[in-house]
Amino acid sequence: MADMKIMIIAVVAVVAVAGAGAFVLLGNNGGSKSTEDIDALGLVYGNANGDAEINSSDLQIIQDIMDGNKVLKDYPLADANRDNEVNEADYSIVQQFIDGDKVQLYVMDTIGGISKVEYPLKGIFAAGGTNMRVLIEVLDMEPHLAANATNDYISPVLDKKLYEARESGAIAKVTTGATHADWSELGKRAGTYSLALIEDAGTSGYANEAGRSTFKDMGVDVLQFSADNYVSLKKAAATLGILIGSEAQAKSFISLLDNVVDTISTKLGDKMGTETVMCITMSNSVSGYESDYFNATELAGGKNIADWPDKTRKFDPAEDQWLFEEKYNPNNLFHFKSMTYGDTPTKTEISGYVHYFDKTAAYKSEHYYLINGAVPLPVRIAYMATIMYPDTFEAGWYMSVFQDYVDKFVDNSDLDVDDYKVFWNTAELKEFLK
Repeated sequence: MADMKIMIIAVVAVVAVAGAGAFVLLGNNGGSKSTEDIDALGLVYGNANGDAEINSSDLQIIQDIMDGNKVLKDYPLADANRDNEVNEADYSIVQQFIDGDKVQLYVMDTIGGISKVEYPLKGIFAAGGTNMRVLIEVLDMEPHLAANATNDYISPVLDKKLYEARESGAIAKVTTGATHADWSELGKRAGTYSLALIEDAGTSGYANEAGRSTFKDMGVDVLQFSADNYVSLKKAAATLGILIGSEAQAKSFISLLDNVVDTISTKLGDKMGTETVMCITMSNSVSGYESDYFNATELAGGKNIADWPDKTRKFDPAEDQWLFEEKYNPNNLFHFKSMTYGDTPTKTEISGYVHYFDKTAAYKSEHYYLINGAVPLPVRIAYMATIMYPDTFEAGWYMSVFQDYVDKFVDNSDLDVDDYKVFWNTAELKEFLK
């Protein structure tokens, strides 16, 4: 959004009002913490201006700092070798990158870790769910992948390139859910990848200190990305785009994200935050205010009324009553559940999601919505905005956003997003479950 500026902190990136963004760094080697001021998309040292590519503009900034016309504190990523000064060594690193020569780059991930990465990359192991698959698809990462761990909801339709490469054996399958690490399988492929990209959510088998240590022992660099909110997803796309030469695709995806959020903000104006909302993830986990889903509902124009700090809070009507309290009675209840895109869920599956919430006021008033969490974040945001403010947005706007995403980033020219059901309102769910 035009009036927002990016702030990174060690654990989570958040949207903040204009001002210097401060973050705390804790290197992957367990080094001491330090604080710097930064406002950047592509978190690669040498990307002096912090945009989504490294080019002559970055060389010029480095030269200006060397000449005394600019200062490092305004361009912290200009210090390409991270020795706390900018000189010919930094200029040389950036020039080598631009020339495509072999060079070592310091790269920050979106949880604050810093790794020294060999460029060009020799191969990648990527682990994660929907959000990592979106990055893989958007950035055309498949030719760089040696192995992949993802969940069972990978789609032959929406994740076409990755799905086919895994099925053909061009990309090795490593586990099905990435919730447990398969070091034996990865060990067999030692030498085929030099970088591990780990999604911070849903990949507990790899996204931990034990995982980092194991990769280090294998001689593999690690970057861990939180990729399920507006800010961190853009940063992940820009950073990885630089590393694999997909800068144009990254910028196009970031533009799509920004256009959705800006459109909502512009069209709603003073109506932003007038529709109350809560959201559910997985089967029955209600998101608290530290959840990325909480942030997504607010970007969509809602006022999320969850008032607990935990990312999620379980609700089971057989044991709990708290969600029936008046203070937790929103105008809209959005339920995100990942399902394989292109498959039709069964009545048993749908019932398994709905039965936790069919006694809530939102369900009874037909303001409960089930959303396939496999669709990309900009589409989810557009859908929520359309549902909450039907007089402001055309009914088909969110599907046009989805089709735009598919046309630009999915290698499936036959895919018409209208062919597959991914959103259900309460009335449709009731009819489906008859």
